[in-house]
Amino acid sequence: MQNAAARMDRKIRRIFRISDRQTWRFHWQIDKITVLTKDYFAIRNSKLIHIGIKRQKNNSTDQPLAEQLCIPKLLQLTLLARYHTQLMHCGYEKMYLTMKQRIYWSNMYTDVRNYTTNCETCKTAKADNHPVRAKIRCREVPPEIFQRVYIDHLKISVKGTTHGYTYALVMIDAMSLCCEIIPVKSTSAAETCRVLLRE
Repeated sequence: MQNAAARMDRKIRRIFRISDRQTWRFHWQIDKITVLTKDYFAIRNSKLIHIGIKRQKNNSTDQPLAEQLCIPKLLQLTLLARYHTQLMHCGYEKMYLTMKQRIYWSNMYTDVRNYTTNCETCKTAKADNHPVRAKIRCREVPPEIFQRVYIDHLKISVKGTTHGYTYALVMIDAMSLCCEIIPVKSTSAAETCRVLLRE
């Protein structure tokens, strides 16, 4: 199955021909990446192997290279599903580091990230630690002044005062942004109405 799928994959078929040093004509614009990276591939038991470097802190010097089996396009989605299930729906970083020890294909990191991001099981079972922020909505500016006024109370804590004013009534006009601050003793509706009628 793997050999048949590999023969159907154009990229693997090109690498097979170059790695096997067969005499064939190629188009430089299409096959230049394959030609330049041919030293990273080898053929073992009629299978294409990618020679990678083990990126580990405790990497032994006697065997720093890793032989990764090249996977054709036809089998990539199947392997993504099996690895993701066997690893208990882990994140894309852990899944990629596990897969790259044995297998390889071009843009594998991007494919792993896209697969784990779009996994329906992960979306329903895992908590969303990155909530989407609500968009800021701008209110319409009224055409005339004092048509809309914003009112709120601000607590003022000043020690040693005897006047009794512990709050400030803040009034802002929506059009002109003119602000007026009036000291008040409480936030009751009765006192707020008296201040508005008086001022």
